[in-house]
Order: sequence, then C-alpha cells, then structure tokens
Amino acid sequence: MVALAPLLGPACTPSAPAVRAVRAETPATGGIHGVGMRRDVGYVVDVGSPAFVQALEDAVVAVMIEKASAVEHLEAMLSVKGVDMVQFGPADYSMSIGIPGQWDHPRVKEAEAHVIKTALRLGVAPRVEIDTPDQAKPYLDMG
Repeated sequence: MVALAPLLGPACTPSAPAVRAVRAETPATGGIHGVGMRRDVGYVVDVGSPAFVQALEDAVVAVMIEKASAVEHLEAMLSVKGVDMVQFGPADYSMSIGIPGQWDHPRVKEAEAHVIKTALRLGVAPRVEIDTPDQAKPYLDMG
C-alpha cells in the first residue's frame, strides 16, 4: 500500500505537511488513519487486528513536492521519520514559479534534480515517471 500525500508547502512549520502524511498512515506515530467502514470499500472485518495494524505500518508513505515553498523546505520535510518516498511534481511546480507548462525549463529541472539528490542523501527513495526506457538514464546517473 502506498500513501501518497501532495505537499503543497509548509503549514506552520516546514515539516508539518510531512508529519501529517506520516501520522495519517502509521499507528505507531499516533496515526489518524480511519477504518473506512463505507459501502465502497466493502466490509472491513479485521479492523484493529495485528494484521491490519501491520499493514498500516508497512505502508509506503510517499510525499509529492509540488510547490516552490515545498522545495525550499525539502530537507525538513524529508527528515520526518516515516517518510519513505518522494516524487517531484513538475506541472504544479512550474505553475508555482510562474512558468506554467514548462516542465523542461532549466529552473524546473534544477528543482527536480535538487529533490532527487536531497532524497538520496537523506535515504528517502525518489520516484520519477518516465515514458520510455531511454528517459531513465539521467535519473540513473543521479544515483
């Protein structure tokens, strides 16, 4: 299970959005994950069981960095215990710096590289999306 939380920027403290993302999924951190007793998820019969709690603990907590303010406070966000993965969002990021749709603009590419390199340095798995295998090379070169 992957819990993906978009981090649109700091709220109160630079790491607050990441803390909320982790707390939403992990019981050990005082998690606020609900059981989801709704018709659309079917019947939930193992609520609170050791297997249910373990599944929440095993969830991959991924954060998405989409705004300039999130890039500015990246290290604080990725240093939150329980953040497992990060993805850079070039579409929203380009909007946040006033160059909408320019995903290949040098400023966007620099921010993406900063996110990936910071994640690797802090032991957080970076995630990228590619369309063809040859697009993997620049990311593999980063580590």
